[in-house]
Amino acid sequence: MGGLPVLAGARKNSSVLTPVLAALQLIVPALKPRIRNGDGRPEIVIVNMNRTPSLLHNRSRGGNFLNVAVTGTKSNRSGIGARIIVTAGGRKRVSEVMSGGSYYSSNSLVSHFGLGSISTVDQLEIRWPSGLVQKWSALAVNQKLTATEGVEELKRIPQP
Repeated sequence: MGGLPVLAGARKNSSVLTPVLAALQLIVPALKPRIRNGDGRPEIVIVNMNRTPSLLHNRSRGGNFLNVAVTGTKSNRSGIGARIIVTAGGRKRVSEVMSGGSYYSSNSLVSHFGLGSISTVDQLEIRWPSGLVQKWSALAVNQKLTATEGVEELKRIPQP
């Protein structure tokens, strides 16, 4: 883990973790969840002023997930402004690719969708800033995909 001190493990239930993260972000504005080690579970790096950063390493077994990165061609290359909609288990989950964040932090350009026990993504939809809408159906879980604007095929990124 690159020498960062490990402070605590995240909880399995993201509905419990989310309010905890929101409360911590009020105290520590530079707190942003990331998929740091590529295992599909978000970790948190806290940038401490004039000290070594701290790592909240997620050791939970967790549930299924889908991580989605985007690459713009007509829109900006980072896909900033793209809206990613995952439909699975009768529910829609939405993420928007954003830059910036707060002091000493930025948002991840990879969108993480926690799926719990759901075993298949019914639909992945990306609404690009250019106005293009792309859709894919019946996707496997527990993987990272890269979608390129205007390209029909999704690229699967190997997980460690």
